[in-house]
Amino acid sequence: MTRGTLQDGAGANAIWNITNVTRSDRHWFYTTPHWAKAMSEDNEVIDYISKHGADESSLLHPYYASSKEGIAEKVNDLLSISSIAGKEKFENAFVKGAPYNGEEEMSDKQFYQFMVWHRGLAVPAARNLDDAEVKKGKQLFMQIGCQYCHRPSWKTGSDDYWVDAASKAYAQSAGIPVSECLPKFANQTIWPYTDMVQHKLFMKNDIRTGWCRTTPLWGRGLSLQLTGAEDRLHDYRARNEVEAIMWHAYSKQSHAYNSAMKFYKLGKSDRDAVVKFLRAI
Repeated sequence: MTRGTLQDGAGANAIWNITNVTRSDRHWFYTTPHWAKAMSEDNEVIDYISKHGADESSLLHPYYASSKEGIAEKVNDLLSISSIAGKEKFENAFVKGAPYNGEEEMSDKQFYQFMVWHRGLAVPAARNLDDAEVKKGKQLFMQIGCQYCHRPSWKTGSDDYWVDAASKAYAQSAGIPVSECLPKFANQTIWPYTDMVQHKLFMKNDIRTGWCRTTPLWGRGLSLQLTGAEDRLHDYRARNEVEAIMWHAYSKQSHAYNSAMKFYKLGKSDRDAVVKFLRAI
C-alpha cells in the first residue's frame, strides 16, 4: 500500500523482485539466504560454473574459482546480496562485477521505455452494459452493499508522478526534464471497482494475518475468455465468481459478511445477473 504508484510497486520494484531482472539501481538479485545456500550446495550449479565460468568475459565469471569449494562460497556470497545494504560487498574484489560480470539485464533506457509503455496501457473496456440482465446485476451489486469496498469510480489527480531512479538517470542523460519524462494521464474518470483499501475477510488458510486489498474488478470479466479459467481471489482459491463471493462470508467477522450473505439469499436468476455484471466489467 506504500508503493502504490505504477513506477514504484508495479514497475521499478516488481520487475526486479518478481522477475529478478537487474539494472543500474538494482545491481543484485532479490533473494533469500536459504535460496543462496541451496544453490551453493547444488552440484549441477557448481559443475556448470566450473565448466563455463573460467572465461573472464563470461557472465558466470564472478562466480568462478579454482576449486568447487571456492565456487560454492562465491555462489552463496553473491546470491546473498539482496538489498541496498549489500551493495558494499560489490566494492571488494571478491564480488566485483556481480551478478552478471558487470552487465545489466535491463539498461536505464530500456526500463524507461518499459515505463512509458506501462503507463500507457489501457484497461479493457466494459462490455454489454446495455444488456438488461447486466443492468439488473449492477443494481443488485449496489443493493447488497458490494460497492462499499468495490467502489465503482474514482477521479484521478494531476498525476504528479514519482520517478524511479533508472528512468530519472536516463532522462537526465538524454536531456529530458525529469518532470516531463513520462506521459501523464491527469484528471481521468476511472471505473476500477475498488476502494484501494485492505479489509479483513478471515478466510481459512489466510495470508498476511487475514488482510486483503480490495481487488479491482475491471478487466477480470475477461479471465475465462483469455485464460480459460475463472479463478478468483488473491490466491485463486475460488474457481468462479460465486465461490469468490461466498469466501467473503467464511467468517462472521469478515468485513464483507453481510453483503456476501445477502448474495447467498438471492434467487438463482438474481445471482446469475450479478455474475453476468461482474463478467461485463
